[in-house]
Amino acid sequence: RMQYGRAWAKAERTETAYMVEDSNPSPLEQHSRGTYIQVQLSSDTRPRSLNKIASTLNAWKVILRTKTAIGQVLLAREPVVALQAKLKLIDDNKTDETDIEATFLYPHTSKRTPPFRFLNLVEYYATHHEQSKPPTDKVRQDGLYLEWDTERIQKEFSADQRTKYAEQFKAYTPVIYAFVPYNVRLWVELNQIEAGIERRAYINPGLMLAVNRQRLGELSEIKAKRYEHFGKSVFIIVHFDNVKPDQGRKTIDANAEELAKDAADRVVQYLGKQSIFLRPSGDAPTPEQRQIEKDHGDWVFNVRSHAQVAPLHIPPVTYVSTPLAEQDVVGLFHQLSSLGVFAGIQIFATSQTHTYDCLIQFDCDKDEPGLIYKGKEENPLGISTYIRGGGARFSTKQLTVEFKNNLDALITDLESDNSPKAFGNIDICVCWGQISESFKGYELESITEAKLDERQFPGITHLLRHNGDAHVIGIIMLNTVTDMIRAGKVSMPLLDDTPLS
Repeated sequence: RMQYGRAWAKAERTETAYMVEDSNPSPLEQHSRGTYIQVQLSSDTRPRSLNKIASTLNAWKVILRTKTAIGQVLLAREPVVALQAKLKLIDDNKTDETDIEATFLYPHTSKRTPPFRFLNLVEYYATHHEQSKPPTDKVRQDGLYLEWDTERIQKEFSADQRTKYAEQFKAYTPVIYAFVPYNVRLWVELNQIEAGIERRAYINPGLMLAVNRQRLGELSEIKAKRYEHFGKSVFIIVHFDNVKPDQGRKTIDANAEELAKDAADRVVQYLGKQSIFLRPSGDAPTPEQRQIEKDHGDWVFNVRSHAQVAPLHIPPVTYVSTPLAEQDVVGLFHQLSSLGVFAGIQIFATSQTHTYDCLIQFDCDKDEPGLIYKGKEENPLGISTYIRGGGARFSTKQLTVEFKNNLDALITDLESDNSPKAFGNIDICVCWGQISESFKGYELESITEAKLDERQFPGITHLLRHNGDAHVIGIIMLNTVTDMIRAGKVSMPLLDDTPLS
Protein backbone atom coordinates (compact mmCIF):
# COMPACT_ATOMS: atom_id res chain seq x y z
CA ARG A 1 0.00 0.00 0.00
CA MET A 2 1.36 3.41 -1.03
CA GLN A 3 0.82 6.11 1.55
CA TYR A 4 0.63 9.87 0.73
CA GLY A 5 1.24 9.25 -2.99
CA ARG A 6 -0.98 12.05 -4.26
CA ALA A 7 0.28 14.57 -1.71
CA TRP A 8 3.87 13.85 -2.75
CA ALA A 9 3.03 14.04 -6.47
CA LYS A 10 1.42 17.46 -5.97
CA ALA A 11 4.39 18.71 -3.86
CA GLU A 12 2.13 19.15 -0.84
CA ARG A 13 4.47 16.91 1.16
CA THR A 14 8.26 17.10 1.19
CA GLU A 15 8.78 13.48 2.25
CA THR A 16 8.42 10.92 -0.50
CA ALA A 17 5.50 8.53 -0.55
CA TYR A 18 6.30 5.22 1.09
CA MET A 19 5.10 1.65 0.82
CA VAL A 20 3.67 -0.53 3.60
CA GLU A 21 2.56 -4.12 3.45
CA ASP A 22 -1.18 -4.58 3.13
CA SER A 23 -2.27 -7.57 5.20
CA ASN A 24 -5.92 -7.37 4.15
CA PRO A 25 -7.24 -10.25 2.03
CA SER A 26 -7.09 -9.69 -1.72
CA PRO A 27 -9.70 -10.75 -4.32
CA LEU A 28 -6.77 -12.20 -6.29
CA GLU A 29 -6.01 -14.98 -3.80
CA GLN A 30 -8.21 -17.39 -5.72
CA HIS A 31 -6.40 -16.63 -8.99
CA SER A 32 -2.94 -17.64 -10.22
CA ARG A 33 -2.11 -14.17 -11.52
CA GLY A 34 -3.53 -10.68 -11.98
CA THR A 35 -3.50 -7.17 -10.61
CA TYR A 36 -5.81 -5.65 -8.02
CA ILE A 37 -5.92 -1.91 -7.44
CA GLN A 38 -7.86 0.00 -4.84
CA VAL A 39 -7.85 3.80 -4.74
CA GLN A 40 -8.84 5.59 -1.55
CA LEU A 41 -9.79 9.26 -1.64
CA SER A 42 -8.43 11.48 1.12
CA SER A 43 -10.43 14.12 2.97
CA ASP A 44 -9.05 16.94 0.81
CA THR A 45 -9.57 15.19 -2.53
CA ARG A 46 -11.72 17.02 -5.05
CA PRO A 47 -14.32 15.98 -5.87
CA ARG A 48 -15.08 14.60 -2.41
CA SER A 49 -17.18 11.80 -3.84
CA LEU A 50 -17.04 9.83 -7.09
CA ASN A 51 -20.72 10.49 -7.69
CA LYS A 52 -19.72 14.09 -8.43
CA ILE A 53 -18.06 12.69 -11.55
CA ALA A 54 -20.86 10.25 -12.41
CA SER A 55 -23.56 8.51 -10.43
CA THR A 56 -25.12 6.07 -12.88
CA LEU A 57 -24.13 2.71 -14.28
CA ASN A 58 -24.33 3.91 -17.89
CA ALA A 59 -22.11 6.91 -17.25
CA TRP A 60 -19.42 4.79 -15.62
CA LYS A 61 -19.61 2.28 -18.46
CA VAL A 62 -18.83 5.11 -20.89
CA ILE A 63 -16.00 6.41 -18.70
CA LEU A 64 -14.38 2.98 -18.44
CA ARG A 65 -14.73 2.28 -22.17
CA THR A 66 -13.40 5.68 -23.30
CA LYS A 67 -10.87 6.64 -20.60
CA THR A 68 -9.32 3.37 -19.37
CA ALA A 69 -7.59 0.26 -20.71
CA ILE A 70 -10.91 -1.61 -20.58
CA GLY A 71 -11.79 0.23 -23.79
CA GLN A 72 -9.34 -1.65 -26.01
CA VAL A 73 -8.59 0.14 -29.28
CA LEU A 74 -8.57 -2.84 -31.61
CA LEU A 75 -9.16 -1.39 -35.12
CA ALA A 76 -9.04 -4.64 -37.10
CA ARG A 77 -6.74 -6.20 -34.48
CA GLU A 78 -7.55 -9.13 -32.27
CA PRO A 79 -7.31 -8.62 -28.49
CA VAL A 80 -4.19 -10.04 -26.84
CA VAL A 81 -6.42 -11.87 -24.36
CA ALA A 82 -10.18 -12.34 -24.20
CA LEU A 83 -10.78 -9.64 -21.62
CA GLN A 84 -13.92 -9.83 -19.51
CA ALA A 85 -14.96 -6.79 -17.50
CA LYS A 86 -17.66 -6.28 -14.89
CA LEU A 87 -18.78 -3.05 -13.29
CA LYS A 88 -20.29 -2.88 -9.81
CA LEU A 89 -21.57 0.51 -8.71
CA ILE A 90 -22.27 0.95 -5.00
CA ASP A 91 -24.11 4.11 -3.97
CA ASP A 92 -25.11 4.11 -0.28
CA ASN A 93 -27.04 0.86 0.13
CA LYS A 94 -27.87 0.41 -3.54
CA THR A 95 -25.72 -1.79 -5.77
CA ASP A 96 -25.93 -2.06 -9.58
CA GLU A 97 -23.86 -4.47 -11.61
CA THR A 98 -23.33 -5.10 -15.31
CA ASP A 99 -20.91 -6.60 -17.82
CA ILE A 100 -18.87 -4.18 -19.95
CA GLU A 101 -17.85 -4.71 -23.54
CA ALA A 102 -14.06 -4.49 -23.40
CA THR A 103 -13.62 -2.35 -26.49
CA PHE A 104 -13.42 1.37 -27.10
CA LEU A 105 -16.78 3.08 -27.55
CA TYR A 106 -16.66 4.31 -31.15
CA PRO A 107 -19.17 7.11 -31.89
CA HIS A 108 -20.62 5.41 -34.96
CA THR A 109 -21.78 2.44 -32.86
CA SER A 110 -24.30 4.53 -30.89
CA LYS A 111 -27.91 3.48 -31.38
CA ARG A 112 -31.19 5.34 -31.17
CA THR A 113 -34.77 5.09 -32.43
CA PRO A 114 -35.11 6.06 -35.24
CA PRO A 115 -31.61 4.85 -36.09
CA PHE A 116 -28.77 7.16 -36.98
CA ARG A 117 -27.59 7.27 -40.57
CA PHE A 118 -23.81 6.85 -40.26
CA LEU A 119 -21.99 6.08 -43.51
CA ASN A 120 -18.82 3.97 -43.62
CA LEU A 121 -16.86 5.75 -46.36
CA VAL A 122 -14.35 2.94 -46.91
CA GLU A 123 -17.16 0.42 -47.33
CA TYR A 124 -19.12 2.76 -49.60
CA TYR A 125 -16.17 3.50 -51.89
CA ALA A 126 -15.40 -0.21 -52.20
CA THR A 127 -18.32 -0.32 -54.66
CA HIS A 128 -18.46 3.31 -55.86
CA HIS A 129 -16.01 5.55 -57.70
CA GLU A 130 -14.62 8.25 -55.41
CA GLN A 131 -15.37 11.06 -57.87
CA SER A 132 -18.96 10.00 -58.56
CA LYS A 133 -21.98 11.93 -57.33
CA PRO A 134 -23.60 10.12 -54.38
CA PRO A 135 -27.05 8.57 -54.97
CA THR A 136 -30.01 10.21 -53.25
CA ASP A 137 -30.31 7.41 -50.68
CA LYS A 138 -26.78 8.13 -49.42
CA VAL A 139 -26.99 11.89 -48.88
CA ARG A 140 -28.24 13.63 -45.72
CA GLN A 141 -26.24 11.34 -43.45
CA ASP A 142 -26.04 12.03 -39.70
CA GLY A 143 -22.32 11.26 -39.73
CA LEU A 144 -19.40 9.78 -41.65
CA TYR A 145 -16.66 7.45 -40.42
CA LEU A 146 -13.67 5.64 -41.81
CA GLU A 147 -10.79 3.37 -40.87
CA TRP A 148 -7.51 3.57 -42.76
CA ASP A 149 -4.69 1.02 -42.52
CA THR A 150 -1.01 1.91 -42.89
CA GLU A 151 -1.04 1.51 -46.66
CA ARG A 152 -4.00 3.87 -47.08
CA ILE A 153 -2.42 6.51 -44.82
CA GLN A 154 0.77 6.38 -46.89
CA LYS A 155 -1.30 6.78 -50.05
CA GLU A 156 -2.96 9.93 -48.66
CA PHE A 157 0.40 11.47 -47.69
CA SER A 158 2.57 13.47 -50.07
CA ALA A 159 5.79 11.97 -51.43
CA ASP A 160 7.82 14.14 -49.05
CA GLN A 161 5.75 12.99 -46.08
CA ARG A 162 6.12 9.34 -47.04
CA THR A 163 9.88 9.80 -47.13
CA LYS A 164 9.92 11.76 -43.86
CA TYR A 165 7.96 9.11 -41.96
CA ALA A 166 9.22 5.97 -43.75
CA GLU A 167 10.85 4.62 -40.60
CA GLN A 168 7.77 5.25 -38.46
CA PHE A 169 5.42 3.65 -41.00
CA LYS A 170 7.53 0.52 -41.03
CA ALA A 171 8.13 0.24 -37.28
CA TYR A 172 4.79 1.40 -35.87
CA THR A 173 2.18 0.39 -38.52
CA PRO A 174 -0.23 3.27 -37.78
CA VAL A 175 -3.98 2.84 -38.23
CA ILE A 176 -6.58 5.64 -38.17
CA TYR A 177 -10.23 5.78 -37.15
CA ALA A 178 -12.22 8.97 -37.74
CA PHE A 179 -15.81 10.10 -37.22
CA VAL A 180 -17.53 13.40 -38.03
CA PRO A 181 -21.19 14.28 -37.32
CA TYR A 182 -23.23 16.54 -39.54
CA ASN A 183 -23.57 18.98 -36.68
CA VAL A 184 -21.38 19.63 -33.63
CA ARG A 185 -24.44 19.42 -31.38
CA LEU A 186 -24.74 15.71 -32.24
CA TRP A 187 -21.92 15.10 -29.75
CA VAL A 188 -24.32 16.25 -27.01
CA GLU A 189 -26.90 13.74 -28.20
CA LEU A 190 -24.34 10.91 -28.28
CA ASN A 191 -23.40 11.63 -24.65
CA GLN A 192 -27.08 11.67 -23.73
CA ILE A 193 -27.69 8.33 -25.45
CA GLU A 194 -24.66 6.50 -24.05
CA ALA A 195 -24.20 8.08 -20.62
CA GLY A 196 -27.57 9.67 -19.97
CA ILE A 197 -25.78 12.98 -19.34
CA GLU A 198 -25.58 15.99 -21.66
CA ARG A 199 -23.27 18.21 -19.62
CA ARG A 200 -20.33 15.78 -19.56
CA ALA A 201 -18.19 15.36 -22.67
CA TYR A 202 -17.20 11.71 -22.37
CA ILE A 203 -17.53 11.33 -26.13
CA ASN A 204 -16.21 14.40 -27.90
CA PRO A 205 -14.10 15.57 -30.88
CA GLY A 206 -10.32 15.80 -30.89
CA LEU A 207 -7.20 13.74 -31.62
CA MET A 208 -6.60 10.64 -29.51
CA LEU A 209 -3.37 8.63 -29.58
CA ALA A 210 -3.36 4.92 -28.83
CA VAL A 211 -0.50 2.46 -28.40
CA ASN A 212 -0.74 -1.32 -28.35
CA ARG A 213 -4.56 -1.29 -28.07
CA GLN A 214 -4.70 1.26 -25.25
CA ARG A 215 -5.59 4.93 -25.17
CA LEU A 216 -2.76 7.31 -24.39
CA GLY A 217 -3.21 10.60 -22.53
CA GLU A 218 -5.91 13.19 -23.15
CA LEU A 219 -7.42 14.36 -26.42
CA SER A 220 -5.56 17.14 -28.19
CA GLU A 221 -6.81 19.74 -30.64
CA ILE A 222 -6.75 18.82 -34.31
CA LYS A 223 -4.80 21.52 -36.13
CA ALA A 224 -6.13 21.43 -39.66
CA LYS A 225 -4.50 23.51 -42.37
CA ARG A 226 -7.90 23.94 -44.06
CA TYR A 227 -11.49 23.17 -43.03
CA GLU A 228 -10.58 24.57 -39.60
CA HIS A 229 -14.16 24.99 -38.37
CA PHE A 230 -15.19 21.61 -39.80
CA GLY A 231 -12.17 20.00 -38.10
CA LYS A 232 -13.38 21.08 -34.66
CA SER A 233 -16.21 18.52 -34.99
CA VAL A 234 -14.00 15.56 -35.98
CA PHE A 235 -12.90 12.74 -33.66
CA ILE A 236 -9.75 10.85 -34.71
CA ILE A 237 -7.80 7.94 -33.23
CA VAL A 238 -4.27 7.29 -34.45
CA HIS A 239 -3.08 3.88 -33.22
CA PHE A 240 0.56 2.74 -33.22
CA ASP A 241 2.11 -0.64 -32.56
CA ASN A 242 5.22 -0.84 -30.38
CA VAL A 243 5.79 2.86 -29.81
CA LYS A 244 7.24 3.40 -26.34
CA PRO A 245 5.24 5.93 -24.33
CA ASP A 246 6.85 7.94 -21.56
CA GLN A 247 6.52 6.83 -17.92
CA GLY A 248 3.29 8.73 -17.36
CA ARG A 249 1.78 7.42 -20.61
CA LYS A 250 1.15 10.99 -21.64
CA THR A 251 3.08 11.18 -24.92
CA ILE A 252 5.21 9.23 -27.37
CA ASP A 253 8.23 9.54 -29.64
CA ALA A 254 8.21 13.04 -31.18
CA ASN A 255 8.41 11.77 -34.78
CA ALA A 256 5.48 9.40 -34.27
CA GLU A 257 3.46 12.21 -32.70
CA GLU A 258 4.19 14.47 -35.67
CA LEU A 259 3.08 11.67 -38.00
CA ALA A 260 -0.19 11.44 -36.03
CA LYS A 261 -0.82 15.19 -36.33
CA ASP A 262 -0.13 15.20 -40.07
CA ALA A 263 -2.35 12.15 -40.50
CA ALA A 264 -5.16 13.84 -38.57
CA ASP A 265 -4.87 16.91 -40.80
CA ARG A 266 -5.00 14.70 -43.88
CA VAL A 267 -8.16 12.99 -42.58
CA VAL A 268 -9.88 16.34 -41.97
CA GLN A 269 -9.09 17.46 -45.54
CA TYR A 270 -10.49 14.17 -46.87
CA LEU A 271 -13.67 14.29 -44.76
CA GLY A 272 -14.22 17.94 -45.64
CA LYS A 273 -14.44 16.97 -49.30
CA GLN A 274 -16.99 14.25 -48.41
CA SER A 275 -19.35 16.71 -46.72
CA ILE A 276 -21.74 16.36 -49.67
CA PHE A 277 -22.94 13.17 -47.93
CA LEU A 278 -23.89 15.01 -44.72
CA ARG A 279 -27.12 16.68 -43.76
CA PRO A 280 -26.77 20.49 -43.84
CA SER A 281 -24.95 21.50 -40.67
CA GLY A 282 -27.63 24.09 -39.95
CA ASP A 283 -30.41 21.49 -39.64
CA ALA A 284 -31.92 21.72 -36.17
CA PRO A 285 -30.54 18.74 -34.24
CA THR A 286 -33.12 18.00 -31.50
CA PRO A 287 -33.73 14.31 -30.74
CA GLU A 288 -37.46 14.68 -31.49
CA GLN A 289 -36.72 15.29 -35.14
CA ARG A 290 -36.95 12.01 -37.00
CA GLN A 291 -35.52 11.59 -40.48
CA ILE A 292 -37.58 13.64 -42.95
CA GLU A 293 -36.58 11.46 -45.91
CA LYS A 294 -38.48 8.31 -44.96
CA ASP A 295 -42.12 9.17 -45.68
CA HIS A 296 -44.78 11.80 -45.26
CA GLY A 297 -45.92 10.42 -41.90
CA ASP A 298 -42.47 10.85 -40.40
CA TRP A 299 -42.27 14.40 -41.72
CA VAL A 300 -45.62 15.25 -40.10
CA PHE A 301 -44.45 13.72 -36.83
CA ASN A 302 -41.23 15.73 -37.06
CA VAL A 303 -42.80 19.15 -37.51
CA ARG A 304 -45.62 18.58 -35.01
CA SER A 305 -43.18 17.44 -32.33
CA HIS A 306 -41.02 20.48 -33.00
CA ALA A 307 -44.00 22.82 -32.69
CA GLN A 308 -44.61 21.46 -29.19
CA VAL A 309 -41.04 21.90 -27.93
CA ALA A 310 -40.17 25.13 -29.81
CA PRO A 311 -43.30 27.27 -30.29
CA LEU A 312 -43.17 30.70 -31.92
CA HIS A 313 -46.18 32.89 -31.14
CA ILE A 314 -45.97 36.41 -32.55
CA PRO A 315 -49.23 37.03 -34.47
CA PRO A 316 -49.99 37.92 -37.18
CA VAL A 317 -46.85 35.99 -38.18
CA THR A 318 -48.24 32.62 -39.23
CA TYR A 319 -45.31 30.42 -38.20
CA VAL A 320 -46.25 28.43 -35.09
CA SER A 321 -42.75 27.10 -34.35
CA THR A 322 -39.13 28.14 -34.73
CA PRO A 323 -37.45 27.26 -38.06
CA LEU A 324 -36.53 23.65 -38.74
CA ALA A 325 -34.90 24.22 -42.09
CA GLU A 326 -33.60 26.97 -44.35
CA GLN A 327 -36.96 27.28 -46.12
CA ASP A 328 -38.55 28.22 -42.79
CA VAL A 329 -35.98 30.99 -42.32
CA VAL A 330 -36.83 32.32 -45.81
CA GLY A 331 -40.55 32.29 -45.06
CA LEU A 332 -40.24 33.88 -41.62
CA PHE A 333 -37.91 36.61 -42.91
CA HIS A 334 -40.33 37.52 -45.71
CA GLN A 335 -43.27 37.69 -43.30
CA LEU A 336 -41.36 39.97 -40.94
CA SER A 337 -40.23 42.10 -43.89
CA SER A 338 -43.81 42.52 -45.12
CA LEU A 339 -44.85 43.71 -41.64
CA GLY A 340 -42.22 46.48 -41.63
CA VAL A 341 -39.76 45.00 -39.13
CA PHE A 342 -36.80 45.86 -41.42
CA ALA A 343 -37.34 49.50 -42.32
CA GLY A 344 -37.18 50.32 -46.01
CA ILE A 345 -36.41 46.81 -47.26
CA GLN A 346 -37.12 46.01 -50.91
CA ILE A 347 -36.74 42.43 -52.12
CA PHE A 348 -35.95 42.00 -55.82
CA ALA A 349 -35.72 38.21 -56.09
CA THR A 350 -34.92 34.96 -54.36
CA SER A 351 -33.42 31.89 -56.02
CA GLN A 352 -32.79 28.24 -55.28
CA THR A 353 -30.62 27.69 -58.36
CA HIS A 354 -28.22 30.65 -58.44
CA THR A 355 -25.07 30.79 -56.33
CA TYR A 356 -26.57 33.28 -53.88
CA ASP A 357 -30.08 33.30 -52.49
CA CYS A 358 -31.53 36.79 -52.62
CA LEU A 359 -31.06 40.37 -53.81
CA ILE A 360 -32.41 43.27 -51.71
CA GLN A 361 -32.05 47.01 -51.21
CA PHE A 362 -32.98 49.44 -48.45
CA ASP A 363 -34.67 52.61 -49.67
CA CYS A 364 -37.02 54.77 -47.61
CA ASP A 365 -37.78 58.25 -46.34
CA LYS A 366 -35.57 59.40 -43.46
CA ASP A 367 -38.65 59.43 -41.20
CA GLU A 368 -39.59 55.80 -41.94
CA PRO A 369 -40.84 54.12 -38.71
CA GLY A 370 -38.15 51.89 -37.21
CA LEU A 371 -35.31 53.31 -39.31
CA ILE A 372 -33.53 55.29 -36.58
CA TYR A 373 -32.23 53.63 -33.42
CA LYS A 374 -33.83 55.22 -30.36
CA GLY A 375 -32.52 52.98 -27.60
CA LYS A 376 -32.40 49.41 -26.30
CA GLU A 377 -36.11 49.48 -25.58
CA GLU A 378 -37.34 51.30 -28.71
CA ASN A 379 -36.30 50.63 -32.30
CA PRO A 380 -33.23 48.60 -31.18
CA LEU A 381 -32.78 47.32 -34.75
CA GLY A 382 -32.54 50.82 -36.26
CA ILE A 383 -29.44 52.54 -37.60
CA SER A 384 -27.67 55.61 -36.22
CA THR A 385 -28.22 59.10 -37.64
CA TYR A 386 -24.57 58.96 -38.76
CA ILE A 387 -25.25 55.92 -40.96
CA ARG A 388 -28.52 57.39 -42.26
CA GLY A 389 -26.71 60.50 -43.43
CA GLY A 390 -28.11 63.97 -44.01
CA GLY A 391 -30.23 63.38 -47.12
CA ALA A 392 -33.98 63.17 -47.32
CA ARG A 393 -33.85 59.42 -47.99
CA PHE A 394 -31.87 56.45 -46.76
CA SER A 395 -30.80 54.35 -49.72
CA THR A 396 -28.24 51.55 -50.17
CA LYS A 397 -26.78 49.70 -53.09
CA GLN A 398 -28.29 46.34 -54.04
CA LEU A 399 -27.22 43.74 -51.48
CA THR A 400 -26.58 40.00 -51.77
CA VAL A 401 -28.30 37.91 -49.10
CA GLU A 402 -27.75 34.30 -48.00
CA PHE A 403 -30.37 32.33 -46.04
CA LYS A 404 -29.28 29.61 -43.59
CA ASN A 405 -31.08 27.77 -40.83
CA ASN A 406 -28.08 28.36 -38.57
CA LEU A 407 -24.91 30.39 -39.02
CA ASP A 408 -22.85 27.18 -38.86
CA ALA A 409 -24.15 26.24 -42.32
CA LEU A 410 -22.78 29.48 -43.79
CA ILE A 411 -19.31 28.81 -42.32
CA THR A 412 -19.43 25.26 -43.71
CA ASP A 413 -20.31 26.61 -47.16
CA LEU A 414 -17.52 29.18 -47.08
CA GLU A 415 -14.95 26.52 -46.12
CA SER A 416 -16.12 23.85 -48.56
CA ASP A 417 -14.27 23.15 -51.79
CA ASN A 418 -17.61 22.08 -53.25
CA SER A 419 -19.22 25.50 -52.73
CA PRO A 420 -18.77 28.47 -55.11
CA LYS A 421 -19.80 30.99 -52.43
CA ALA A 422 -17.25 33.63 -51.45
CA PHE A 423 -17.11 35.58 -48.17
CA GLY A 424 -16.58 38.90 -49.94
CA ASN A 425 -19.68 38.51 -52.15
CA ILE A 426 -22.18 38.21 -49.27
CA ASP A 427 -23.53 41.38 -47.69
CA ILE A 428 -26.11 39.88 -45.31
CA CYS A 429 -26.81 36.41 -43.93
CA VAL A 430 -30.27 35.77 -42.50
CA CYS A 431 -30.39 32.79 -40.12
CA TRP A 432 -32.32 31.60 -37.10
CA GLY A 433 -29.30 31.44 -34.76
CA GLN A 434 -26.00 29.64 -34.24
CA ILE A 435 -25.06 26.21 -32.89
CA SER A 436 -21.31 26.47 -32.29
CA GLU A 437 -20.16 28.98 -29.68
CA SER A 438 -17.30 30.15 -31.89
CA PHE A 439 -15.91 29.65 -35.39
CA LYS A 440 -12.18 29.23 -35.89
CA GLY A 441 -10.87 31.86 -38.28
CA TYR A 442 -14.00 33.98 -37.86
CA GLU A 443 -15.12 36.56 -35.33
CA LEU A 444 -18.81 37.05 -34.52
CA GLU A 445 -19.86 40.05 -32.44
CA SER A 446 -23.22 41.43 -31.37
CA ILE A 447 -24.31 44.94 -32.31
CA THR A 448 -24.34 46.93 -29.08
CA GLU A 449 -25.03 50.60 -28.51
CA ALA A 450 -21.27 51.21 -28.48
CA LYS A 451 -20.98 49.58 -31.94
CA LEU A 452 -24.14 51.14 -33.39
CA ASP A 453 -22.27 52.97 -36.16
CA GLU A 454 -21.11 49.60 -37.48
CA ARG A 455 -24.71 48.59 -38.28
CA GLN A 456 -24.93 49.55 -41.94
CA PHE A 457 -28.46 48.25 -42.54
CA PRO A 458 -31.64 48.05 -40.42
CA GLY A 459 -32.17 44.73 -38.66
CA ILE A 460 -28.53 43.62 -38.45
CA THR A 461 -28.00 41.91 -35.09
CA HIS A 462 -24.40 40.68 -35.46
CA LEU A 463 -21.27 41.21 -37.54
CA LEU A 464 -19.17 38.38 -38.98
CA ARG A 465 -15.51 39.02 -39.77
CA HIS A 466 -12.96 36.73 -41.36
CA ASN A 467 -9.28 36.77 -40.46
CA GLY A 468 -7.37 39.09 -42.77
CA ASP A 469 -10.48 40.20 -44.72
CA ALA A 470 -11.67 43.81 -44.65
CA HIS A 471 -15.17 42.78 -45.74
CA VAL A 472 -17.83 42.26 -43.03
CA ILE A 473 -21.05 40.26 -43.36
CA GLY A 474 -24.07 41.64 -41.55
CA ILE A 475 -25.98 38.89 -39.74
CA ILE A 476 -29.71 38.99 -39.04
CA MET A 477 -30.38 36.35 -36.36
CA LEU A 478 -34.12 35.88 -36.35
CA ASN A 479 -34.15 34.38 -32.85
CA THR A 480 -32.81 37.73 -31.58
CA VAL A 481 -35.33 39.68 -33.67
CA THR A 482 -38.33 37.61 -32.52
CA ASP A 483 -37.24 37.92 -28.89
CA MET A 484 -37.26 41.70 -29.32
CA ILE A 485 -40.73 41.58 -30.89
CA ARG A 486 -42.12 39.48 -28.04
CA ALA A 487 -40.59 41.90 -25.52
CA GLY A 488 -42.34 44.80 -27.23
CA LYS A 489 -39.07 46.49 -28.22
CA VAL A 490 -39.58 46.06 -31.97
CA SER A 491 -42.88 47.04 -33.57
CA MET A 492 -44.46 45.91 -36.82
CA PRO A 493 -45.48 49.27 -38.35
CA LEU A 494 -47.60 47.77 -41.15
CA LEU A 495 -50.03 46.09 -38.75
CA ASP A 496 -52.29 49.18 -38.77
CA ASP A 497 -52.12 49.23 -34.98
CA THR A 498 -53.42 45.65 -34.67
CA PRO A 499 -52.56 44.69 -31.05
CA LEU A 500 -50.28 41.72 -30.39
CA SER A 501 -51.74 39.03 -28.14
